[in-house]
Amino acid sequence: MLDPSRLFPSCRVTALPNGLTVVFAPIEAPAVGVTLAVRCGPAFERPRDAGIAHFLEHMLFRGIPTAPTSTLLARQLDAIGADANAATSSDLTMLWHKLLPEHLAEGLALLYAMVTEPELTDLETERQI
Repeated sequence: MLDPSRLFPSCRVTALPNGLTVVFAPIEAPAVGVTLAVRCGPAFERPRDAGIAHFLEHMLFRGIPTAPTSTLLARQLDAIGADANAATSSDLTMLWHKLLPEHLAEGLALLYAMVTEPELTDLETERQI
């Protein structure tokens, strides 16, 4: 894996005991950013599954148990001032939240729920998008 600190000297990279790589990078104050990057994307997809990583990226915003629709999830993110977004590249899918430090715990909890407990509702609506 490319070490981000080689490109951005202000970054610190560490590996947790479970193998998860954590990158600490300063951003403009007073915000903090949390990004989850997963090694998945079109480079790993079979032809019959083309687009599934990008589709799943969108589905993660469709709701979580405490906010079971995309509208309710957006309201929870807005309530803590989170700028939430995602992207899929050829071999990486990323979800991120940028927010004020005092809302970091709530932002992490929402990001965690989006990845571990997505509602995956409105599949047909998302297919059209």
